[in-house]
Amino acid sequence: MSRKKTVLMVFVVSALLLFVEYLVASAIAFDEGKGKIRKFSFVTADDLVSTGSSTFVEVPDMIVNIKTRRRGPVIIRFCGASNTDGTGGSMRVKAQLDGVDVSFGEIQFAVESVRLPHCFTWVAPDVLPGTHTATILWRKVTGGTAFVQARSLVVEGR
Repeated sequence: MSRKKTVLMVFVVSALLLFVEYLVASAIAFDEGKGKIRKFSFVTADDLVSTGSSTFVEVPDMIVNIKTRRRGPVIIRFCGASNTDGTGGSMRVKAQLDGVDVSFGEIQFAVESVRLPHCFTWVAPDVLPGTHTATILWRKVTGGTAFVQARSLVVEGR
C-alpha cells in the first residue's frame, strides 16, 4: 500500500472513531448534565390571574410544546411575580411533562402578600425525541387566594 493510501486510511479511521465517540458522548450526556441545548420554546403573560383551589390546576397560559430531536434532558423554567392575599396563605407550583409530574414535585412559590418575583427550574433528565408538552400547575395551600401576574415558562431540550 502506498504512503498516500496509508495516510488517507489513518485519517478516515480516525475521523470515524471521533464520530463514534461523539455519538456515544451525545447519547450519555444527559447522565452528566452536559450537552448542547438545541431547541427551546417559551410563553409569557402579564395579566393578573388567581386561584383559590386547594388542588392543582393549570396556571393560565403556562403551557408550552417543544419538539426535541435527541434523547436527553428537558429543562422547564417557570418565573412569575406571585403573592397570596395576606390571610396567612401560601402557594405551591409544580411542572408536568406530558401529564407526568417532573421530579422535585411541588415547590413553595409564595407565602407573602407582597407580589415578588419567584423562579424555579425542573429537569426531566432522560426524555425521548418527539413532541412534548410542559405545563405549570398551582394551588393554594392555606389562606384564601394565590395570585401571579408577570410570568414566563421557558422549555429547553435537545
